Amino acid sequence: MSVEMAAHRQWSSRPDDERYLSLSDLRTAIQARTDRAWLAVMPMRDMKVLPTESGDLQIGVRDIDENSRQLTPTNYSFRQLCGLGNAPADYLQRRPADMAATDLQWSRRNATPRENSLVLADGNVYRSTTSTGFGRIWDLETVDMAIGFNHDGRWKVPAASYAASDPLRATTLYASDRDVWMMLVDDQNPVEVKGE
Repeated sequence: MSVEMAAHRQWSSRPDDERYLSLSDLRTAIQARTDRAWLAVMPMRDMKVLPTESGDLQIGVRDIDENSRQLTPTNYSFRQLCGLGNAPADYLQRRPADMAATDLQWSRRNATPRENSLVLADGNVYRSTTSTGFGRIWDLETVDMAIGFNHDGRWKVPAASYAASDPLRATTLYASDRDVWMMLVDDQNPVEVKGE
């Protein structure tokens, strides 16, 4: 996918609460997310899939201090957990919570065993499970690098004709609960490609 298509996809699909007007605003949001995050290493077999009275699922884990925690999965982390157990996520999402919990608990316990897993949580939200060998680059590190490269302020959000009337629609700085995307330009040094 070309840079232009990737930029257009981000611009056209991001909701307003994932759009930021400046690198400092973006950093503040990413810092808050990073501050809430915690990691724990635990055997996959010790994770519990539990139904709630409201008909949802929660994932029971032990945090870094060995305290039991009940985490609410995101759609992404639920699908990831299903994949680790070779369970069909689309099917399980349509099942009643007690049946889905039983099915997922069984499939996860009977899948190829993984000794330990690295659990990422955001407060009481279950974000992901990876292998303990997974190398994580935190979004905050990426944003801090961009800020460091832009110490002179020459890199900017590209100008748009409606930036004054709807600045959030004109921005090219985005972050969700699990990613960050930045596109900045140096408008004083344009690059010409084939006459454009």
